[in-house]
Amino acid sequence: MKKQILDKWIKNLTNGKYKQTAFALRRESGFCCLGVLTDMYIKKHGLNWDYVKDGACKFTGESNMLPQVVAEWAEFDKNILIDTSDDLKSSLPVYDIKLKMIINDVQHEDITSANDYGETFSNIAAALNTQIITH
Repeated sequence: MKKQILDKWIKNLTNGKYKQTAFALRRESGFCCLGVLTDMYIKKHGLNWDYVKDGACKFTGESNMLPQVVAEWAEFDKNILIDTSDDLKSSLPVYDIKLKMIINDVQHEDITSANDYGETFSNIAAALNTQIITH
């Protein structure tokens, strides 16, 4: 991932300007962690979110997953797993796309699941800061 983008993303996750939500990139009530990254892309490129009736927002047709154009811009691997805090005890199995297997250690999750199942922006930011390789 590009270091400059990661550093700004971590700052945005921890500075209190973004309220956290789950199960959507953006809702009227807030953003998921990948929604924050998407919002950074949108602002940098002078674009806008598409609003839909149910209160969720879309960008390039996506409302739940990181848009491909954002992943390419940040050079972020959407399938990366992070080691989450000990406080999160998800019962969901995690599928590692690279290893092509279920990982039973529930502390390793994709970033979307971490956000949607209880990790705070602060915990996600800490994991990103220590676990994501930048250039």
